[in-house]
Amino acid sequence: MEKGFTFHHARDGFVMMYKWLPQDSEPNLPPACHTNLGVGALVFNDQKQILTEETGVDAAYLSLITFRHTHNMMFGNSDIYVLLMMKALTNDIIINEVQDCKWMDIEEYSKHPHVHKFNRLVVQKAFEYRNRNLKLDLEKRTVLVM
Repeated sequence: MEKGFTFHHARDGFVMMYKWLPQDSEPNLPPACHTNLGVGALVFNDQKQILTEETGVDAAYLSLITFRHTHNMMFGNSDIYVLLMMKALTNDIIINEVQDCKWMDIEEYSKHPHVHKFNRLVVQKAFEYRNRNLKLDLEKRTVLVM
C-alpha cells in the first residue's frame, strides 16, 4: 500500500493488488469477477401443495420455471438463480438440513407474511403452468462443430 498499490481481490492463499501506471488517466480495471449461482426446485404433490424446504422427498423434473440474473446482490456480486418445477414421487419428508419443513397449500404459502413477492409470483406462475400443462423442456443434443 505504501508503494501505491491498490487491493483488487483476494482468495485463500493470495491477495491480488495492482498499481495504475499512467499518470493522465484513472484506473479502468474491471472489478474481480464473481457470480453466485443457485438452483432450486418447487416440488408439487397431487394435493396442490408445495414443499417448502429441502427434504428427502424423491421428485421428478417437470419444467424449468425461471432463470433470474440480478446484479449488485450479496457482496456486490451478480446472482443467477435457476428454478425448476418437480413432481413429488413420495410424500415422506425427511428433516435433516433444517429445523422444519412441510407441505403447504398454495394459498397458505402465497399469503404467508415471510414469503417474498418474487417467490409468490413464481409459485403462482408455476401452478398456472402446471394446470395448463405448459412447460419448458430440456433436451439433450449432440452438436458437432466443424
